[in-house]
Parts: sequence; structure tokens; C-alpha cells
Amino acid sequence: MNRIAERSTGPNSALNWRVLSLLNLYRALVPGLLVSLYYLVGSRSLVVDSPRVFVATAVGYFVFAVLSVLLVRRRFGSVPYHSIVQATVDLFALTLLLQVCGGVGSGLGLLYLVPVGGLSFVLRMRSALFLAALA
Repeated sequence: MNRIAERSTGPNSALNWRVLSLLNLYRALVPGLLVSLYYLVGSRSLVVDSPRVFVATAVGYFVFAVLSVLLVRRRFGSVPYHSIVQATVDLFALTLLLQVCGGVGSGLGLLYLVPVGGLSFVLRMRSALFLAALA
């Protein structure tokens, strides 16, 4: 049995799937809250340079979260595969949101903490450190 299959069917398999499920909840909440904050409070709390890119990224991130919920509930694929795909989309979407909202000064860089921290429980040490370095 190879390491990937061994890791996804081992004793921590249920815990790994639960971590992925909780991270999907986070992924669904973040874009909804950001768009709500932007439209309800306006530019007083969240400065957005390009509203179209902001909304498109938030909607795309939300759609990815919903698709991930469905795939994780059905346990389609392996845990490492889901982890890598989710980490890639998280880094891309959050970086795009961060740049559209004014860069590091906006404070949205803190949104990286939950996905990176959560996925570090599921990934191997070397992959988790690489993910943290990318973020």
C-alpha cells in the first residue's frame, strides 16, 4: 500500500475528513461576510480598489467552498489530494482578495491563518511548512 492511500485510510482518517469539512465552513463564511461587509457598511470599513474583481473572486471562492463540501461529504478522492487542491485555491483567492482590498495594510492577511493552520494538521510536516512559507 502506498503512503497516500495509507494516510487517507489510517486511524486519523475520520479526523482528517472532519478538519477538511470545518475548513470548508470557513471558506463558505469568509466571502459571504466580506461581500456583506462591503455592501452593507461600504467603503468606511473595507476599501476595495476594483469592486468587480472583488465580487467575482468572492463568488468564485464561495462556489469552490460549496463544491468542496459536496466532495468531502462523499469522500471523493483522497485527503492529500483535497488538501493540495484546497490549499492552492485558498492561497490564490485570498491573495487576490488581499490585493484588491489594498494589500497588506488592509489587515486581510490574517485570513491566511485558518486555512494554513487547519491544513497543517492534515498534511505531512514538509508540505505544511511549504504551505506556510507560501502564505
